[in-house]
Parts: sequence; C-alpha cells; structure tokens
Amino acid sequence: MQCSEAFYRDCFMEALKNQKTGDTEKAKTVEMLQKLEERNEADLDSDDEEEIRLEERLAGLDLDKDTDTIWDKLSKKEKEEFESMIEDGRMGHLVHNWSPWWLIQEDLVEEIGVSTSKCPEIKCDVHDLSALLSNKKPSENIKHNLISVLYAYVCVTRLNNGDTSTDPLEIAQEVLSLCQVIGQDRIFESTEEAIQDGINSVQKQECQSVREEFVISVIKDVELIIYGPKRGQSHGYSLAALSDLHTILVTASKLCSKVKKKADSKLPDLSNVKKQLFAARKKTEFYLSWLSSEYGACIFETLLPLKMLYAQKMTDFEKHNQTLTSLEDNLDQLRHNSQKKTLIEELL
Repeated sequence: MQCSEAFYRDCFMEALKNQKTGDTEKAKTVEMLQKLEERNEADLDSDDEEEIRLEERLAGLDLDKDTDTIWDKLSKKEKEEFESMIEDGRMGHLVHNWSPWWLIQEDLVEEIGVSTSKCPEIKCDVHDLSALLSNKKPSENIKHNLISVLYAYVCVTRLNNGDTSTDPLEIAQEVLSLCQVIGQDRIFESTEEAIQDGINSVQKQECQSVREEFVISVIKDVELIIYGPKRGQSHGYSLAALSDLHTILVTASKLCSKVKKKADSKLPDLSNVKKQLFAARKKTEFYLSWLSSEYGACIFETLLPLKMLYAQKMTDFEKHNQTLTSLEDNLDQLRHNSQKKTLIEELL
C-alpha cells in the first residue's frame, strides 16, 4: 500500500472511530458512504452493471470495530472520492475536533469558569527521588530528556486526535518509536537537540508526510505543558502528561499479557514489546519522581530555549513558504509571457 493511500485510509478509520457517540453520527457515516457509491454508479460503464451494491458489501460489518475491512470493501472510485473529501474539508464534520487540555490557562479558567476536568489525573504514588538515586545528585541532562518524552507524547496524542484509549498498545509503541529516551536509552545534552531529534523521528516514522507546520507547532505545545496552568509556577501539566503516558504504558502492558495468555499461534509474539513497555514505564516513573522533587524546577530552564527554537523555526518556515510562493508566481508569469509570445508569432 502506498503512503498516500495509507494516509487516507487512516483518515477514514479515524472518522469511523469517532462515531461512537450514537446512532445519529453512525447514520451520517453510512449516508456518506452511500453518496460515494451513488457517484461511483453514475460513472460505471455498462460492463460494470453487476457491481455489488454498497449495502451488500457492508452487510454484517461493525462501524466501530471493522474499519480495516470497510475501507477494503470500498471501490477504487469510492476511495478516490473519499480522498477528495479529505482534501476539500468535507470530512471535517465527521471527525470530532479535539482541543488539547494543556491549552487551558488558570486565569482563563477563573475568568470564564472553564472546567479542567479533561486534564489527566496526576499519579499520586510517586517514589521519592533520593531513594531512587541513593542520595546522589541527578544528571543535568534529565530536563532535556524530559523534553524529548513530552514532544513524543504530544505528537502521538495530537496525531490520534486525543484518543489514546481506543488502542493503547499501538499508542504506546508509537511513543516509543518517536522517543529514543524511553525507547532506546538516548541522552540529550540540550533542549534543541531533543526537539530536533523528535522532529526527525516524526518525519521519518510517519509515511503520510506530516506537515512541517505541525512538527513546529508541537514545540509550542511542549512549552505550554511546561508552562503549566499557573504560568510557570507549578508542574501541574507536566505531571499530568507524564501520568497520562504512564497510564497508557501500563494499559498496553496488560494487553500484552492478555495476548500471551491466549497462547494463539496466529498472534504475534509480544514478549519483547512487553519488556520495552516495562522499561519505558519505569523511566516514566523516574521522571515523575524527578519532576516532583526539588530538582524539578530545572524544567523551567527549558522554556527560553523552547520559545527561541519555536520562533526561529516558524520564521524559517514562513520565509520558505514566501520563497515558494514567489517562485510559483514567477513561473506563472513566465508561462503567461511564453503563451503570449507564441500567440503573437502565430498572428504574424
């Protein structure tokens, strides 16, 4: 399967996954699929009159669970039409517009009464850092490593539209693939290095070519999480993000155990994955302990580098776009002049 088709297929699956709130939304999805079929039938040749109707192809399938099968059941023209709907925004009403909890600031909450109930619950039973390090001083690089963890967490959460509970095992593996700190014991010596590695990992892992603007915007998200709900006076959001990641890793580990107990030869061997998840969970617990200790205040030292890095990359991105726009305008003008010259020569 080509990357472009994989992207549209994922969008299709995402749309279906978000239709779990009731029959009305599911009916809209079915209606959308039927419209795809109607357009498809309008373009069919006489030789294709025996095409199996959509209703028959989707008979017995569950919109919540059989997203893979439903996509495969669509015809080529239906898939192309769906891709068109993604491009022009017609699919927007089918996907829930998730708003990240870390965008809410405390002063806004107090002013308009916005609830922060969406914020993940902070893990309470955190080990004392001094006990974990036997009273040794922690490394100065921990704050940079934590930036890497938060960047991966934000990326995966945003790419999955805030839904980290539908498939926690897949979510956990995505985080591990993007974060070398908890996935491969990588150590970063600067905030810039941690962020750049995160950007490179996302662009390498995501075959649908995540937009440059997205990977840059995640830097701002990380800054807001560290900034917290009290404008740099607490670690509330950082602790919430790590706690949420810890919950994801724990749930994913339990799923691995269930698969192992089934002892089905057709199921993949997840023993290595479970070991990775266990190690990642322990590292996450360590970062929770570090953030909760007196050393946790060091995380605020990353705010200025994050602000500067975000500003620099956004400036470069905008300049790049301006250059591309200018080149396209010049090319259009050259084409216009060439056509005009050809027309004059023909008239002469």
